[in-house]
Amino acid sequence: MEKDIKMKKTKILLVNDQNVVRQGIQQLLEQEADLEVVGEAGNNLEAVNLARELKPDVIITEAHMPKMSGVEAIRRIKTEHPPTAILILTMDDDEEYIVALLRAGAAGCLLKTISSEDLVHAIRSVRAGEFVSDAALMQRLLK
Repeated sequence: MEKDIKMKKTKILLVNDQNVVRQGIQQLLEQEADLEVVGEAGNNLEAVNLARELKPDVIITEAHMPKMSGVEAIRRIKTEHPPTAILILTMDDDEEYIVALLRAGAAGCLLKTISSEDLVHAIRSVRAGEFVSDAALMQRLLK
C-alpha cells in the first residue's frame, strides 16, 4: 500500500520595484514543485502589508526599495512574523547597509549575479533556518 505524502510547499513573497524581475523569478520558481509564489509587492510598504496577510515562509527582496527602508521593513516583518526568512538580492556595495539588513533579521544576502540553481538552493536553505551569503560579498564585509 502506497502512502500518499503531500509535500508542503514553501510560500514565497517576491518584492522588487521592477515587474520584469519579479516575473523572471516567478517563472523560475514555477518549475520547482516545492516552491510557490503566493504574492508580489512593488515596494516595502506593500511587502510589510502582504507579509502580515500571507505569512510567507520566505521573502525575496531587493536591498533598496521605495516607500520604506529595507531595515525598517525587515524589522517590522520579523516582529510580526518571526518564522519568515528574508533573503536579500543586491548589487549594493554599501557594506554598512548590508550589515544593517542582516542585523535587522535577514536570513541571507546574495549578489544578483547568482545562478538560478543557486537561488533555488538558497531559498530552500533559508527556509530550513540556514544563513546564506555570497562568498565574494562576505569577503568584502569581513575586510
